Amino acid sequence: MDRADRGGKNRRIQVRRRPTVEWTPERRAVFLDHLSATCNVVRSAAAVGMWPGSCYAQRRRDPAFAEQWSAALQAGYEHLEAKLLARALGHDDYVPADPDTVVPEFDTDAALKLLAQRNRLAARGGSGGRTDCGPRYVRVPIEEVEAALLHKLDMMAKQLGTAT
Repeated sequence: MDRADRGGKNRRIQVRRRPTVEWTPERRAVFLDHLSATCNVVRSAAAVGMWPGSCYAQRRRDPAFAEQWSAALQAGYEHLEAKLLARALGHDDYVPADPDTVVPEFDTDAALKLLAQRNRLAARGGSGGRTDCGPRYVRVPIEEVEAALLHKLDMMAKQLGTAT
């Protein structure tokens, strides 16, 4: 679609369709592998040619992907902790147990900040301690929604009836 429309302040803009990129099992595996290695969604998304927003949207839509995401982050945190422990003990030659794991360049300060942030969130009950990074919304049948709305309307009608 190569249609041109008027933009703001009489500027010409071109309206184009965004190319669709599908989540294939291979793309998903590479994303999760990078996520477990880096704990960084932006880098992991770039590794598979996706936008971070589409990764978060996929996590909201697919509970299985959300569980894999959570497991990948947990593995990433464990890698960070193991690497920091190895460095603290004077060993810079930490190698993960799985030889296929992506090992990014290591920044000790960034790792410490990331783990501290995760611990703060976990202490508050936030997403740092969550293992279920799935959808925040639960799908319910329309009948339940209608019943809840009718109940709410009845309650409001009673309040208005007593207020007048």
